[in-house]
Amino acid sequence: MTASAFLQDLTVVLTTAAAVIFLFRKLGQPPVLGYLAAGLLIGPYTPLRMFVSDVLSLEALAQIGVIFLLFALGIEFNLDRLSKIGIRALICALIEAAMLVPLGYLVGRWLGWRPMESLLLGGIVALASTALVARTLLERSRSPSGWEALASGTLIAEDMIAVLLVAFFSSAPASDGLSLAGLWPSMVRLTVLVTFVLIIGLLAFPRLFAALERFGVAEIRTLMIIGICFGISLITEKLGFSAALGAFLAGATVATGGSAGRLDQVVTPFKDLFGAVFFVSVGMLIDPAWVLSHWQITCALGLAVIAARAYANFIAFLAVGETKSSSAQAALARLPIGEFSFILAQVGQAQGVSDKPVYPLAVTLCLFTTTASSFLFPRSLKPGGLAWIFPGFNGAWLSRYQRRVKDLALPERQALVWRLIRPSLLQILINGLIITGLFFAAPAVERRYAWSLDIPGASWLAAAMLSLPFLLALFRKTHAVMLVILEAAISQPGRDPVGLNPFWARLALGFSMLVVGAWYLSLSADLLPGWPHAALPVSLLAIAVLLLWRYMNRLYSRIQVALRDGLARKHVEPEAATKALLHFVSALTPESVHINSIVLEPGCWAQGRSIREIELRSKSGASILQISRGGEMLPAPGPELRLHEGDKLLLIGEDEQIEKARAVLFTGGL
Repeated sequence: MTASAFLQDLTVVLTTAAAVIFLFRKLGQPPVLGYLAAGLLIGPYTPLRMFVSDVLSLEALAQIGVIFLLFALGIEFNLDRLSKIGIRALICALIEAAMLVPLGYLVGRWLGWRPMESLLLGGIVALASTALVARTLLERSRSPSGWEALASGTLIAEDMIAVLLVAFFSSAPASDGLSLAGLWPSMVRLTVLVTFVLIIGLLAFPRLFAALERFGVAEIRTLMIIGICFGISLITEKLGFSAALGAFLAGATVATGGSAGRLDQVVTPFKDLFGAVFFVSVGMLIDPAWVLSHWQITCALGLAVIAARAYANFIAFLAVGETKSSSAQAALARLPIGEFSFILAQVGQAQGVSDKPVYPLAVTLCLFTTTASSFLFPRSLKPGGLAWIFPGFNGAWLSRYQRRVKDLALPERQALVWRLIRPSLLQILINGLIITGLFFAAPAVERRYAWSLDIPGASWLAAAMLSLPFLLALFRKTHAVMLVILEAAISQPGRDPVGLNPFWARLALGFSMLVVGAWYLSLSADLLPGWPHAALPVSLLAIAVLLLWRYMNRLYSRIQVALRDGLARKHVEPEAATKALLHFVSALTPESVHINSIVLEPGCWAQGRSIREIELRSKSGASILQISRGGEMLPAPGPELRLHEGDKLLLIGEDEQIEKARAVLFTGGL
């Protein structure tokens, strides 16, 4: 197609989407429905189809939209957030998936679909729309009832299930049967992919973004972030998975290296533009004639999905101890399916899993569930308004069950233990995943380079050498967790378990070595040649460990510090409002605190130095809220940012502190 025709199509899509979204905002309806309506309006099945000449080009842009949507979700969904969702939210998500995926599968089989197609339908109906439900939760934040935090955590856990489903169908064979043996190579490739993305994200990205921060050029940061997104997406697709999965992994790992707030500023414009094209292109696939010709099965399936999702969510929230009214409200708020269902349908069709109309079916179900939620949820907030929807959940048995669930809550001492070991458990998981990925990758490297023909066990030796720092970390973290658990189990508060009884400390050490060693041997044994050929690589490894033990310890320390810093990194930079509040609280007379701006003139002392080097806060007491540079706003700048000539600094402090800050910036405080 010509450039003029492409420009016309893009203009029609964006202007129509903007107009329809404006109308839907006025009507108080979700934007996603507006995008779908815009796509239906200009789609190939309506009289306005002549305005769009090439749908295939728009579908290519829609693919980019999927990448940015998943990349933005990955930025919000990082490892630290995963570790804090809570066991109740995870249980809710698992209960819902365990009920809805099999139900969708049975419906698909009843319709005569193949097993993989039926499983795809189960995944589509099981996933709530993060965008639609989050909008409802945001509106509820003004008058919360207590279930909103649990619903938000369930969304996070459900997003992880959605990513696993995308990974599964990205590599699923387009066959009539389900074969775990056929999926094993894909699972190995996925483990290797996640391993190396984790290594790069946790060890390289923090240094990379720190260097970009010191350089202080926003364009380079933007290009690097988008390049990383597309690069990991491309590698993922080359390995046989969906590019959307790679985009999610890229976002989750990039978030460990930089501020999610600034990353979101970079990604949001691209996500809004290409995401709009994606949702509009989904709406363009709706065939009203198909829906009308199959209206019986469409309506029956829509009503069945509404009922199934409502009851699955209701039972899941009841199961973790929520009251009947809270569970009903949460169930109706979480009715809509949305973007992940569309992406799953797209992945399934692209991989050849299904040739059924799963795309228009997913869109139709989204319309059904969203309409039902918008109608039923406000009525559920009224006392007894929708008690008839969930009959049979009254009586003494429910009260007894809820009391027993509350009794299962961890006492303060055990809760403290859990908070202490939770970061270590996450690091154990990551180190174990990295070791697994290294040994899974070794056979592929061996087949490519045929090392074992010259040196028996060379691939095992290479994987073992690379995994040693992570194995050391895995052992030490496991030992530390065992000691904490033993202290909570057998010691009195405030006493050292070693001082109490050295036997328990030695038992923890031995048990840790036994568990980690048995797992490591079972993982790596297949790569070892038979005896006596195994003696050579094992001897070489033992010699390397003896010679490089100190280096391994230093490397272990560096890797674990980088890993800890990556997991502890907050989602946003310290907000300016927080700094301002600290100044107002600490000031003897809050009315003396002011905000003033200072422009760095040529030749001033602070020019070319980082905020950390200047030590403005310690020398003057004032803080930098924001920096204006060349028309760009840098709120709450990080300590590694270097100041340039012409920077306009927004400072907060008392009058005397502001004057001291001025002296520090211009003369170094001399």
